[in-house]
Amino acid sequence: TTGLRVGELVAMKWKYIDWEQGTYTVAETYQYHGPDKGFKRPKSDKSAGTVQLSPAGVEMLKNHKIDQARHRLQTPNYSDLDLIFPRPKGTVFFPPNIRQNIWYPILKKTGLPSLRLHDLRHT
Repeated sequence: TTGLRVGELVAMKWKYIDWEQGTYTVAETYQYHGPDKGFKRPKSDKSAGTVQLSPAGVEMLKNHKIDQARHRLQTPNYSDLDLIFPRPKGTVFFPPNIRQNIWYPILKKTGLPSLRLHDLRHT
């Protein structure tokens, strides 16, 4: 519901949530191809900024943070990068793997038409 790009989603960090205001500040993206792989500033100044989170989204994130803290304590060698949506060991998701291993199977299972994950930005 935020209109974020996939690279911005995988780079989401807890420190950028304002719980009182119910907002998220887009301060980083994850570039996964080319010579400059890693966390970077967003694609454009227009991309960087603050997005309003829905009340249901804020509640979901609060619950997710608790679950993630439990998981982190039970996982040896967890890489704590402060990511909201990390892989099981705390590392960054590789965006093409999200599409292939998570997004497309969800579409198939639910009977929804083929849709690029990026297209969600425009819904």
